[in-house]
This record gives sequence, C-alpha cells and structure tokens, in this order.
Amino acid sequence: MPQKKKSQQRERTLQSEVPEIVLRFSIPADEIHEKHLHDYFNAKNLRGEWFALEPSELIWVISYLKQHGDLERASANLEWLGQIFLLAKA
Repeated sequence: MPQKKKSQQRERTLQSEVPEIVLRFSIPADEIHEKHLHDYFNAKNLRGEWFALEPSELIWVISYLKQHGDLERASANLEWLGQIFLLAKA
C-alpha cells in the first residue's frame, strides 16, 4: 500500500527478487490514509509494504481509496479488477 511513486520504485526493486510481481492498481493518497490502511491491515502484513489480503479486502481498499485518494492519477488492470470483484462476491 505504498504511495504511487514509492510503489513503482518498490516494484522495480522486487522484480529482481520475485519476477512475478505485477502492479495491478494504484490510487495515490496522502500519507495519513496510507497509514490508516497499514494500521487497519497490520495483522495481514507479510513484510514492509506487502499484505496478504482476501479479494473482499482488496475491494474494501479500492473503495476506501476512491473516497480518500487522487482518482485523477489512478490506474488499474481492469481485467484483474473484474476477477477480484467476482471472487469477492463468491
């Protein structure tokens, strides 16, 4: 749940470690909102900025960021997002 600038840098760093890392969506938000997400999902933290979230939790994060983020600079893989939405409803 890093900010966009940070997420792109982290994605490049992890590419050398784990080639299957793909940025699926990005909605820039203020640090206070990023911290709120970190605190909210603390129990699901794998390491650093990486979390093991269920599809329904991803939908919740996206909804939260739609309210608190910068939608003008948002990006998403819509095919992936559609699959996540279907899994969350199952």
